[in-house]
Amino acid sequence: MQFKIKGIVTAIGDIKTTKMGTAVQQLHFEQESGRIIYPSALGTKIELLGDILPGDVAEIEFHISGSKGTYNNVNAEVASLDAIAQKRRDYEAVRLQEGVISQQQYNEAITAIDNENRVAKEGLQSEQKEAEDKKKAIDEENRRLANTENTDYNLKAQLDELAIRKQ
Repeated sequence: MQFKIKGIVTAIGDIKTTKMGTAVQQLHFEQESGRIIYPSALGTKIELLGDILPGDVAEIEFHISGSKGTYNNVNAEVASLDAIAQKRRDYEAVRLQEGVISQQQYNEAITAIDNENRVAKEGLQSEQKEAEDKKKAIDEENRRLANTENTDYNLKAQLDELAIRKQ
């Protein structure tokens, strides 16, 4: 799903590298509505953030990928493939009724249509599974990075508190 929002960049995070070798940089972005979001740039898209500074007013266009969106898109594609296959079956039935093809040719055509449809749907479902697996891996890596940042922040706060107590 594509989105376009306007707002103010409130902070830009450091570039991190995931275990999978993907560079990630996160923005803190306050929308015009006041809601704060934390979009991330991955890989070569990080270069797009080079000229952005905290306080800049910006319009961000971004894509949200997720298993639900992928699932809905795949369901729509499957429905479309099924509809096309049904139209092709109907066409072959008309050809049979009009005597253009024999019963055997009709059966072979229907079998071919069904096989093509099955293969196309299996390909879509395979792509969906790959997208879901990739999303899970990215989500897990983002969770791990967030936990690491939180731990680092908490450790720094504790060290600062100990330094203050020593004085």
